[in-house]
Amino acid sequence: MKRKELVKQGLLEQAPKNAEAVDNDELDPDEGVNLEKINKLRGLTIVSDSDDGENEDSDEEDSSQFDEGLSDYEGKKRENDKVNVLDSSFELELDSFGKSKVRIVEPKFKMSLAELLDESKVVPISVYGDLEVEITGIQHDSRVVSAGDLFVCCVGRRTDGHLCLSEIDKRGAVAVVASKEIDIEDTLGCKALVVVEDTNSVLPALVTSFHRYPLKNMAIIGITGTSGKTTTYYSIKGMYEAVGLRTGMLSSVAYYLHGDNKLESQNMTLDAVLVQNLMAKMLHNGTEAVVVEASS
Repeated sequence: MKRKELVKQGLLEQAPKNAEAVDNDELDPDEGVNLEKINKLRGLTIVSDSDDGENEDSDEEDSSQFDEGLSDYEGKKRENDKVNVLDSSFELELDSFGKSKVRIVEPKFKMSLAELLDESKVVPISVYGDLEVEITGIQHDSRVVSAGDLFVCCVGRRTDGHLCLSEIDKRGAVAVVASKEIDIEDTLGCKALVVVEDTNSVLPALVTSFHRYPLKNMAIIGITGTSGKTTTYYSIKGMYEAVGLRTGMLSSVAYYLHGDNKLESQNMTLDAVLVQNLMAKMLHNGTEAVVVEASS
């Protein structure tokens, strides 16, 4: 390329006009070096025939390096995509875990029959057998008695607990509270008999003392009425939880530990045994307030 063409393109300055200037259209050595740098910067480097082989080799190397780089990039991208998929699924699992049921811990209670009578302030008419027998539960329904339980012979309109002695003995009851004399000598596991005036009246005191008075350690809100109770239960529960209190619920509709964690029970009738059992379970698992259905 001649000087005039480069001057027209603005790549070189026009030579100064002086008397000694020589009419020469060829480039000086310094200008040639500068032009080569300019062409490289602009991507105008001319490849000579002698360098074709070397350039082809370098192009192939560059191409292979580019392909390898591209494949590495795609591989990393695929790995990142897999990680993202795993991360997203993990987040979903965390979300669902947050809404799933918590692990409910069952509280364990035990005391001797003598301690239970003392704590509950129940004064018996007479006592037979071993008062130091260990009690691990209290029941008044013979169908749910288990080993270690104290059975209270309550009298209802259709049933009489005094008639279930053989059944509770088979189920493992270790002591009986009754309102009349019954024979426990032929039983296998019953080691004590406590006779009281009215079993129905002493049952709440016995079961409350056995569970260590859980109602004293929680806020209790009783709801009664003929209509609108269910709406009121959930409204009050929601308000208490909105201020950060773990709030349970006991009603004829459902039992809640706190939050969305339901308590399962075969019996939906809130009697003294069930209420104290559920209250103790709530307190043991962090419940701070309970909304309870109260009969008017």
